[in-house]
Amino acid sequence: MADSTYAAGTISLAAGGLAVAGALTAFLSQVKPGDTLIQGATWAVIATVESNTGLTLEKPWPGPMLTGEAGYQILRTGVGWHSAVEINARLTAIIAAIEAGRGVQPDATGTLADRALNDAAPKGFIFWRTDVTPFELYVKASAASGDWAGPTSLQGPAGDDGTPGATVADVLAGLGLTSITISTSNPSGPAPDNALWLKVPA
Repeated sequence: MADSTYAAGTISLAAGGLAVAGALTAFLSQVKPGDTLIQGATWAVIATVESNTGLTLEKPWPGPMLTGEAGYQILRTGVGWHSAVEINARLTAIIAAIEAGRGVQPDATGTLADRALNDAAPKGFIFWRTDVTPFELYVKASAASGDWAGPTSLQGPAGDDGTPGATVADVLAGLGLTSITISTSNPSGPAPDNALWLKVPA
């Protein structure tokens, strides 16, 4: 999760100006439209982020000219950060549920083509892509059509120098499970020890 403020390098800005020039800054990854630039008691809302060293304010800077100013802060008030925080919290809760053996009930499963059929689903909608190994988890980041966050999986990419990621057996061992069964029906009969049953929609 990102910190609530960003303050690296220095900025320069003319009194009454809109353009903010940074030095040793990383605006593209650290700032979003809607964030708030603060220096002392003066503030302004950021309209756009053009580059790692360039921002544009929504309204002219009401304070004095700043030159090589290191004592600034950018408060992460943009809606983009809120969406990322919510989705990260949602994914963390899903993974925690799996690790605790409680299971997760996705709203839909299938291929990427099946996911596209749910592009208009509401925010928080959970889709599991099941035609790949390991499964890929997607969550709707907003109600906007096609605004999916993901994919996220329990198996990471291959490591450096060709070292493979965790195998299914490694994941099961790490979760303290002997097996995971995914089915559209309810379990029947006695279950083996340390087994997880995931029921998915038919």
